[in-house]
Amino acid sequence: MDIYDLGSRFAPGPSLNVEERAALEVQMAKRQHEERLHSIKFWGRVTGTTADYLIVFGTTATMGVPSKKWFYATTKNLVLQQLPELTDAFVGVAKSLVGGRFLGNPAKLLGPDADAPEDEDGGVDEAGNPKPKTVRFSEAHRLAYTVAAIDHDTGLVPRGAFAVTPTHQVAENALFPGLSATEAGSLASYYHFRPAEHPSRAHALYKAGVVAATDFLDPASEDGPKAELVWSVRLALGSGLAEVRSLKWPGYFFLHSLGTPKYGGIYCGDGLENKDLHFMQ
Repeated sequence: MDIYDLGSRFAPGPSLNVEERAALEVQMAKRQHEERLHSIKFWGRVTGTTADYLIVFGTTATMGVPSKKWFYATTKNLVLQQLPELTDAFVGVAKSLVGGRFLGNPAKLLGPDADAPEDEDGGVDEAGNPKPKTVRFSEAHRLAYTVAAIDHDTGLVPRGAFAVTPTHQVAENALFPGLSATEAGSLASYYHFRPAEHPSRAHALYKAGVVAATDFLDPASEDGPKAELVWSVRLALGSGLAEVRSLKWPGYFFLHSLGTPKYGGIYCGDGLENKDLHFMQ
């Protein structure tokens, strides 16, 4: 199934309309060429009160799991912009802004200094050279933090879909046959596609010899507080599909066509975390 259509299968509305899809495909091809990205993919949609954010990521080959570079466009301006980098101070501001819908205006200033007057320029240094303008926390920074948090907690791939090359890069496994119905019905068959956080798996990429498919990524079945409270797995045997939904981040869906190498995930939601998982017994 086309990744663009995953949202329309599960979410109340389509992930992309015709105009958005056409504009993004042009923008994505342009960014991939300019940034020399190995691949570029549509990640999802974060809804806002006045406009929505359309999120895309590109990958670059590195040792271990490929690194990601993030871009966004709004439904009012379908031109991809890079998501801003987050300083430690900005991460702290983002964490304090829990709850509340996104507006859809990336330039909107947020945080404790949002109402302070903005400097015309950055002034000059001791040598008389102009200093860069002070960067202030905006909704684009909150978006960057939220997208990173969602992708960290979701971003699934089936077990065996990726393998470690002799040069210790993580690459797609051309021999991946897909999961059987029995395998696909178990949360232990889905892994987070990010650098492993479990110590033994984090070091697996650096050891000599063959690295097994289960050695270098963290399984979703180990997610807390309890994996069954974080994820919902359902088999639709009539259509030959496995569906995995995040209960922590409502709006993330993962789909796998049983017995084939086809799979994909997408997020279509308001960017708000479900804080009631501990009470969902």
